[in-house]
Amino acid sequence: MNEPPPDFEARSSAFEDLVGSAQVPQLLIQIAREKTRILAANQAAETLLARDDLVGADLMDLQIRTEFEPDDGAWAAVFAGELDVVGHRRRYRRGDGRTAIVDAFAFTLQANATGVVMLVVLAEPARTDWMLKRMRLDVDATNALSELRAALLAGASGEELTSRICESTTDLIEATNVGVLRLDGPDHVRLTAILDPTANPTGARWRIVDDAFGRALRESRVACFTVPESTSATFRVASGTPVQVAMAPLTAGTQRLGSLMVRRDARPFTDEELALLGTYADGASKALTLAESRTEIMRLRAREEIARDLHDEVIQDLVAVRLGLASLALEVKDEKLGRKIDERLGRKVGELLEEVDQATKQLRDVVRGLDDVATTDGFRAALVSLTTRRAERAGMGWSVEIDETVADALTADERREFMSVVNEAVSNVVRHSDGTQIDVRLDSTAGRAELTVCDDGVGLGTASRSGGHGLRNILARATDLGGDCVIEEREHGGTKLSWWIPLDRRR
Repeated sequence: MNEPPPDFEARSSAFEDLVGSAQVPQLLIQIAREKTRILAANQAAETLLARDDLVGADLMDLQIRTEFEPDDGAWAAVFAGELDVVGHRRRYRRGDGRTAIVDAFAFTLQANATGVVMLVVLAEPARTDWMLKRMRLDVDATNALSELRAALLAGASGEELTSRICESTTDLIEATNVGVLRLDGPDHVRLTAILDPTANPTGARWRIVDDAFGRALRESRVACFTVPESTSATFRVASGTPVQVAMAPLTAGTQRLGSLMVRRDARPFTDEELALLGTYADGASKALTLAESRTEIMRLRAREEIARDLHDEVIQDLVAVRLGLASLALEVKDEKLGRKIDERLGRKVGELLEEVDQATKQLRDVVRGLDDVATTDGFRAALVSLTTRRAERAGMGWSVEIDETVADALTADERREFMSVVNEAVSNVVRHSDGTQIDVRLDSTAGRAELTVCDDGVGLGTASRSGGHGLRNILARATDLGGDCVIEEREHGGTKLSWWIPLDRRR
């Protein structure tokens, strides 16, 4: 075994070409039962062991056989062809007289009856321990995400998933509290789930402040902070004592959903924990996105079923009732009945016929709203129908203008919100404005989709006197989507309602 193998020069040359300048210490060795000869060593290995005489030396002669168990069993398995990777921690004599503790990982390149050629990668224990810890953390994150996907497949709702995400995060990272912050419009966040709601209850809402914390929220970055370092921190804590807070973004493709937040009282978060939090948040984002997509599909199916039932059953029943009332109207005009009875019943039947006609038209508008908002043309037709029916019944003129680019940018749910606002606003104008014209317009301004409903009536003094539930609902619909609502006097008389939501809230 003292003679070099026949292809020694070729192997050494290949070794030098591949790893000669690598920063990771590496050796090429040939192992026989009585000797472990170093065939080649790169400069990093010579630096680690402080020797320039490694080539040709017996690696076993450099080893200090104390503290660590011998690996005779492993080498026997390698020679038997049962093992091709060996890992062990050993103490070696350095050329400067000191010792080095090194983790050595040996990979079999060639094995035959005379010996085994292996590539040995050397690593300092601190680096190896860090890699093993990261691997364990990654396995933990993978297992937690598998449980999350299993819950999703079992039909868990988005709310149930966010609660499970909080619980799993505490298992992965030592924490005193975990919560999920969701973006609520362009400038606010809302707490949608939290393990311990003592300091901040679910549903709490904050404005995003332009500090380091707020910028990390907006930019969807993994980050950690000591809070509060200043009074401007977006995330509030009950205690005045600084606490450690880490955050990782929850996203859906390019859409920002919010952040997964973790806090604890003293020890700062390590780089490994931040990396783990980011990995888990990325997988959790996908689960939340799937849950919301499934909920949306179920909601659309429910709307379709409601629209079908209203059209096939309720509207048809109303049509049948109208036919019955029309028949009764003919009967009360029969000359065999007294004149007094004719007038009383005729008036009553006529009123009932009008009520049935109005209810039927309203239901048809509802069905259109449930059924047609998926397309821009359907959305436009529904808005025109909602406006014209009420305006023409009141003898008022009307106009409807819709920017198709804005309509295309809205989701189906957002279009339904706009339809509900138009329905309420136009009804309010018809009942209280004493005007002659209604103008409805949907367009964009300053990054938002804005609806305006104008009339030429008596103005705010009368037009707003019904501003109980109706106008409060209109305002609530806007704020829930990160927008706002303003009602004001027009310069030349009448009232203008402006209702808007941001178009850039998902970026």
